[in-house]
Amino acid sequence: MRFRSFALALITLVSPAAAEDDFGLLHITNANLELTARTTLQLHTRVRTYHDSRNFYQFRAGPILIHQFTPRIGGLAGYYNMHQDDPSAPANTRIHRYWAGPQFRLLDTRHWAVDTRHLAERFVVAGKNDYTRVRNRAMLIYKNGAVQPFASFEALAQQGHWYERHAVGVQFRTKSQIIYGISYEYRASPTGPGIHLIATSIQFRAWRNGDLPHID
Repeated sequence: MRFRSFALALITLVSPAAAEDDFGLLHITNANLELTARTTLQLHTRVRTYHDSRNFYQFRAGPILIHQFTPRIGGLAGYYNMHQDDPSAPANTRIHRYWAGPQFRLLDTRHWAVDTRHLAERFVVAGKNDYTRVRNRAMLIYKNGAVQPFASFEALAQQGHWYERHAVGVQFRTKSQIIYGISYEYRASPTGPGIHLIATSIQFRAWRNGDLPHID
């Protein structure tokens, strides 16, 4: 209860529109299978709440293939099987989401990096119209050391609507290759109020093929 009260107070200070927006929690788990020095298969799961974190909103899971063509240019492709709350239906809505796109490292200094990611996504929604979304994200991260703060901004286009997302947070890298993260994120909506999220994450190496050096 104290954590929720603190989080609500924080987002009220951050955004003047907080009284109109929602609040939720988000947790992400990524298990990495390092197939080669340049290719990783990531097993992704995510669960999210909404309605002031009182109700389940969405669970998704699926594989993500990440390939690093060069140290500055990568490619991503993935699929999510999603179960999402639908207040107008007695059961959760099932969504199949397919996506792919490139990632670029625009800035790479001794301490800081700027990455951009550009994705096209196709949503196949059971019982409803399918749709496409395009998203472009830029992220600034302090890449050295065990504590790595970051900030990101993302612009999305969906069914003729543009909206944005932005986040600030910190990652904690351990010697055992486990990365923990916590962040604050604001997500605008193309059709209604936005949502403030407190997100946590854990990422770890589940398997590695051989002893070759791996490009993150």
